[in-house]
Amino acid sequence: MAESGRQFGGSVRTSVRSRQRGLRFTGAVPAPSAVDPLAQRIIDEPELITAMAETLPPDDGEAAEQLWNAVRTAVSLRSAEPELLLHAARFARRSGRVPQAAAWLQDALALSPRHLDALILYGQVVTELSRPQEGAAALERAIALGADYPDVHLRLGDALRAEGRRRAAAQAYRRALQLNERLTAAREALRAIVEEEGKGATHELPA
Repeated sequence: MAESGRQFGGSVRTSVRSRQRGLRFTGAVPAPSAVDPLAQRIIDEPELITAMAETLPPDDGEAAEQLWNAVRTAVSLRSAEPELLLHAARFARRSGRVPQAAAWLQDALALSPRHLDALILYGQVVTELSRPQEGAAALERAIALGADYPDVHLRLGDALRAEGRRRAAAQAYRRALQLNERLTAAREALRAIVEEEGKGATHELPA
């Protein structure tokens, strides 16, 4: 399994680099026809969006724009596929297009309401968009469906805290620490809440 993962990553990296070389050589914005093969690959394997995004150099704006155009094309052709929408939303958020990420995640959840990864990411994204009540609801649903994970409780705590529900947030952070006592972000957030509540800090923190 590990070996196949390395081979997969290598193939994606080669694809990105070869496309980047083409962009640098021509110095031109790719025509729609040049984007189609990449969009088709993305339709066939939506996880390529995330894998290719992770290999893009941060200063290569042309290649990032090319990938973004391919993602939009793929979604326009296959907008009823939750996995494609999920990976497209991850890339949208990564590239600073948070409202678009939220919209694609809404579409994914309309098609597959119990999709845990989409629920978790949606909860985080809408919290970033100053909609913490909606974010908390999505994360609570994900937990109820089985996503009883430390990072999900951490995100829930962040949403609840942004909503002003500090005691509920503290409970979420405590659960995160029960599952992973080394989760520093949850410990620091809980400490801050305890101090805000004036309860004397450490006696309410997990050991």
